[in-house]
Amino acid sequence: MSPKKPTPGTTRTWREARKDYFTAEELAENDRDVLTELSLMQMRKELGLTQKEMADRLSVTQGTLSKIENQPSPNLTTIRDYADAMGGRLKVSVRFGRIERPLRLAALESRVKTTTKSSKRRSL
Repeated sequence: MSPKKPTPGTTRTWREARKDYFTAEELAENDRDVLTELSLMQMRKELGLTQKEMADRLSVTQGTLSKIENQPSPNLTTIRDYADAMGGRLKVSVRFGRIERPLRLAALESRVKTTTKSSKRRSL
Protein backbone atom coordinates (compact mmCIF):
# COMPACT_ATOMS: atom_id res chain seq x y z
CA MET A 1 0.00 0.00 0.00
CA SER A 2 1.46 3.35 -1.02
CA PRO A 3 1.16 6.14 1.55
CA LYS A 4 -0.66 9.35 0.67
CA LYS A 5 1.42 12.49 0.53
CA PRO A 6 0.57 14.84 3.40
CA THR A 7 -1.01 18.16 2.62
CA PRO A 8 1.50 20.94 3.38
CA GLY A 9 0.77 22.73 6.63
CA THR A 10 -1.37 19.95 8.11
CA THR A 11 -0.61 17.56 10.93
CA ARG A 12 -2.19 14.23 11.81
CA THR A 13 -1.88 11.82 14.67
CA TRP A 14 -0.13 8.49 14.12
CA ARG A 15 -3.51 6.76 14.51
CA GLU A 16 -4.77 8.75 11.51
CA ALA A 17 -1.60 8.47 9.42
CA ARG A 18 -1.09 4.74 9.93
CA LYS A 19 -4.23 4.06 7.89
CA ASP A 20 -2.23 5.22 4.86
CA TYR A 21 0.48 2.62 5.49
CA PHE A 22 -1.37 -0.48 6.66
CA THR A 23 -4.47 -2.41 5.66
CA ALA A 24 -7.47 -2.61 7.99
CA GLU A 25 -6.54 -6.24 8.70
CA GLU A 26 -2.97 -5.32 9.68
CA LEU A 27 -4.23 -2.52 11.92
CA ALA A 28 -6.69 -4.86 13.65
CA GLU A 29 -3.93 -7.46 14.19
CA ASN A 30 -1.63 -4.82 15.68
CA ASP A 31 -4.39 -3.58 17.97
CA ARG A 32 -4.99 -7.17 19.19
CA ASP A 33 -1.26 -7.54 19.89
CA VAL A 34 -1.23 -4.33 21.94
CA LEU A 35 -4.18 -5.54 24.01
CA THR A 36 -2.29 -8.71 24.99
CA GLU A 37 0.92 -6.92 26.00
CA LEU A 38 1.79 -7.03 29.69
CA SER A 39 3.97 -4.84 31.85
CA LEU A 40 6.88 -6.36 33.75
CA MET A 41 4.85 -6.08 36.95
CA GLN A 42 1.84 -7.84 35.39
CA MET A 43 4.05 -10.70 34.18
CA ARG A 44 5.53 -11.12 37.66
CA LYS A 45 2.09 -11.12 39.26
CA GLU A 46 0.74 -13.65 36.73
CA LEU A 47 3.51 -16.01 37.84
CA GLY A 48 2.56 -15.45 41.48
CA LEU A 49 5.88 -13.86 42.43
CA THR A 50 6.23 -11.12 45.03
CA GLN A 51 8.54 -8.15 44.51
CA LYS A 52 10.85 -9.59 47.15
CA GLU A 53 11.07 -12.97 45.38
CA MET A 54 11.72 -11.30 42.03
CA ALA A 55 14.31 -8.96 43.53
CA ASP A 56 16.14 -11.97 45.00
CA ARG A 57 16.12 -13.71 41.62
CA LEU A 58 17.65 -10.61 39.99
CA SER A 59 20.08 -9.96 42.86
CA VAL A 60 18.75 -6.44 43.36
CA THR A 61 16.96 -4.73 46.22
CA GLN A 62 13.17 -4.58 46.38
CA GLY A 63 13.39 -0.80 45.91
CA THR A 64 15.42 -1.24 42.72
CA LEU A 65 12.89 -3.77 41.42
CA SER A 66 10.07 -1.30 42.07
CA LYS A 67 11.94 1.32 40.00
CA ILE A 68 12.48 -1.23 37.20
CA GLU A 69 8.81 -2.17 37.10
CA ASN A 70 7.69 1.44 37.02
CA GLN A 71 10.03 2.62 34.25
CA PRO A 72 8.00 3.76 31.24
CA SER A 73 10.62 2.39 28.80
CA PRO A 74 13.02 -0.15 30.35
CA ASN A 75 16.04 -1.03 28.22
CA LEU A 76 16.37 -4.40 26.49
CA THR A 77 19.05 -5.63 28.88
CA THR A 78 16.71 -5.04 31.81
CA ILE A 79 13.82 -6.79 30.07
CA ARG A 80 16.02 -9.74 29.16
CA ASP A 81 17.33 -10.12 32.72
CA TYR A 82 13.77 -9.88 34.03
CA ALA A 83 12.51 -12.54 31.60
CA ASP A 84 15.46 -14.83 32.40
CA ALA A 85 14.76 -14.51 36.14
CA MET A 86 11.18 -15.69 35.55
CA GLY A 87 12.35 -18.62 33.43
CA GLY A 88 11.40 -16.92 30.17
CA ARG A 89 13.31 -15.74 27.14
CA LEU A 90 13.29 -12.35 25.43
CA LYS A 91 12.72 -12.45 21.70
CA VAL A 92 12.86 -9.29 19.61
CA SER A 93 11.46 -9.08 16.11
CA VAL A 94 10.72 -6.40 13.55
CA ARG A 95 7.48 -6.42 11.59
CA PHE A 96 7.05 -4.87 8.15
CA GLY A 97 3.38 -5.32 7.30
CA ARG A 98 2.88 -9.08 7.05
CA ILE A 99 6.59 -9.86 7.18
CA GLU A 100 8.13 -10.39 10.62
CA ARG A 101 11.81 -11.09 11.16
CA PRO A 102 13.65 -11.92 14.38
CA LEU A 103 16.29 -9.39 15.32
CA ARG A 104 19.61 -10.81 16.51
CA LEU A 105 21.09 -8.84 19.38
CA ALA A 106 24.52 -10.39 19.87
CA ALA A 107 25.83 -7.36 21.74
CA LEU A 108 22.94 -7.62 24.19
CA GLU A 109 23.63 -11.31 24.79
CA SER A 110 27.33 -10.82 25.53
CA ARG A 111 26.66 -7.80 27.76
CA VAL A 112 24.15 -9.74 29.86
CA LYS A 113 26.55 -12.66 30.34
CA THR A 114 29.35 -10.30 31.39
CA THR A 115 27.11 -8.25 33.71
CA THR A 116 25.65 -11.32 35.37
CA LYS A 117 29.09 -12.67 36.29
CA SER A 118 30.52 -9.36 37.48
CA SER A 119 28.44 -8.55 40.55
CA LYS A 120 26.04 -10.08 43.03
CA ARG A 121 23.93 -6.98 43.65
CA ARG A 122 23.65 -4.77 40.61
CA SER A 123 21.45 -1.99 39.43
CA LEU A 124 19.56 -2.82 36.25
